[in-house]
Amino acid sequence: MVDAQSIITGVSKVEFAVTEKNFSPVLTGVLMKLKTYGDKKKLIFVGTDSFRLAEYKLPYDGTGEDLTIIIPKSNVNEIKKVLEYYQ
Repeated sequence: MVDAQSIITGVSKVEFAVTEKNFSPVLTGVLMKLKTYGDKKKLIFVGTDSFRLAEYKLPYDGTGEDLTIIIPKSNVNEIKKVLEYYQ
């Protein structure tokens, strides 16, 4: 399971690259990926609006399988607010 603070930090680092004024909302969002590299795991966040691209990686010490999700721009701020509230 990924802790809330890691998600808040990762999304905060890449959300500037995800603007709301875009002609192609399909290509706008944050990719969150938990990936294993040998014996180490990384939590990777990538934000894009098809013009900008930002990536942030952090080491992950928790358990869990590899995971890939895309968070649409319309939900990025709501997810951050909910996670910050429950911390």
